[in-house]
Amino acid sequence: MKFYPNILLIAGTGKNVGKTTLGCKIISQNADNKIIGVKFSPHFHSMPENRFYIEKNDNYHISEEGEFSNKDSSRLFQAGAKKVYYIQGRDDYLFAAFEKVVALNNASTLFLVESGGLAGYIKPGLFIVVKNKHKPIKPDNNISSADVFVNEQTDFTQFAKKIFADNGIWVYNESLRTVRPS
Repeated sequence: MKFYPNILLIAGTGKNVGKTTLGCKIISQNADNKIIGVKFSPHFHSMPENRFYIEKNDNYHISEEGEFSNKDSSRLFQAGAKKVYYIQGRDDYLFAAFEKVVALNNASTLFLVESGGLAGYIKPGLFIVVKNKHKPIKPDNNISSADVFVNEQTDFTQFAKKIFADNGIWVYNESLRTVRPS
């Protein structure tokens, strides 16, 4: 597995556990770093006809978010991400789509990626899983390899203050309270 120290990966043990909310808090807390957001969907949704696709094939669609809406990818953009890519695709093409997005950017670019499946293909600099209190983590699931587990009831604003980039590498400092590195 390739190591990507510049990637913060967020996954969850279910839907609506706060993955995007946490991502937005981290982006806004680290706005000076010009973070690029990536939101994966493991299935295809209907999209507006005027949507611009960077790549669209039978296996995945990659588009750049630029509209203001209540979609998760738009929320990452509104939180201060420099760019946000929205990827829809089949699980077996997840890594190919991800590599395409990485290739579109500078190798040292900081990424915040929301995807459960990508953990089976890469080793991110920091891997956070938001847990649903009613869904246990399955031992054979890729998310069991996370660096940090956080409950969905956590104060994400305070939690995000413990996450920062240091020389292009994502860091989680559990001992931080509200003081940020200068």
